[in-house]
Amino acid sequence: MALPVSCASSALALAAIAGSFIGFLRGDVNGNQSVSAADTSQIRARAGQVASSTNFLADINASGVIGAADIAAAKVAVGRSLP
Repeated sequence: MALPVSCASSALALAAIAGSFIGFLRGDVNGNQSVSAADTSQIRARAGQVASSTNFLADINASGVIGAADIAAAKVAVGRSLP
């Protein structure tokens, strides 16, 4: 989910002051700061599973179950990355 420009600017300014940056990228299941086909494959492999402490990142829509909507959301996010 992208922040509006004013919020993104504020977040970057705060990060510069604090000296660190924390980001979260919906669909980045493997934690490499970008969404790719590898992420969608990992979500697809977990389809049908109930979200748990080990697979919760694959439950993109936070419905409690990993499914087609999560796969679709990851596909839309392919190509996005964190700075």
